[in-house]
Amino acid sequence: IHKKTAPVVRTGIPKKEMSIEQRAHIALKRAMKLHREVTPLHATEYLDRHLVANETLLSDELTIGGIHDFCVFVFVARMALLARNHAGAARKSHPMLGALKNYRFECLPNEWTDNPYICVPRFRVARKPTGGTYAP
Repeated sequence: IHKKTAPVVRTGIPKKEMSIEQRAHIALKRAMKLHREVTPLHATEYLDRHLVANETLLSDELTIGGIHDFCVFVFVARMALLARNHAGAARKSHPMLGALKNYRFECLPNEWTDNPYICVPRFRVARKPTGGTYAP
């Protein structure tokens, strides 16, 4: 004889309330992650902030005011190294260099930018004027 089993009573997992400290810790970790995240838009804003008066500048002139500025500075330095390695038509095919098409990056051989946070090969950044060609 086959006995019918009673239907299973399902219970949900009770939701645990986070403490104020746990919520603050999660918000802090999220803010830390956002400050380290760099996009081509962040680089454009950073470069435009520094290229206000002139169309070209050296890496020594780029200031670092916080963690986000530091991360963007490293990103821009990497773009200069990529531009050195991807000259001419190869520059347009590189996705990050293509995203910053309004800027030209040039590494200066045997020169270094040494600021309080990092030492990188010195580079020059030139902005393309509206409707024009790259600055010299």
